[in-house]
Amino acid sequence: MEVADAVEHVFPVSGEPLRFLVTSYSRPGVVHSVDIAKYMANGSCTCERFEMKLRKKARLFGESRKAARCRHIEASRNWFMDHKSLPKSVMDFYSVTLSEYDKQEGE
Repeated sequence: MEVADAVEHVFPVSGEPLRFLVTSYSRPGVVHSVDIAKYMANGSCTCERFEMKLRKKARLFGESRKAARCRHIEASRNWFMDHKSLPKSVMDFYSVTLSEYDKQEGE
């Protein structure tokens, strides 16, 4: 299934503009939690593929960023880009939000 098809199954989390719930295609009724701010805005997901294979890639400095994203992260990022206005300086925005999310990751 293409990522573009997945966009309609992305649901933003109220009050958390960088967090989403994404339905699973392979397992009806399963929902994955995605945070597109994690790992320097690469994103993280609760799906098995991300947890078992892609998280390590996302943590590596210099790793191809797209190679460290599951389809749930891609769908969430697409939804965000299609529905949100980006601030003037995206890096300023991420520098604030990433520090907060990275602190949570270390807990």
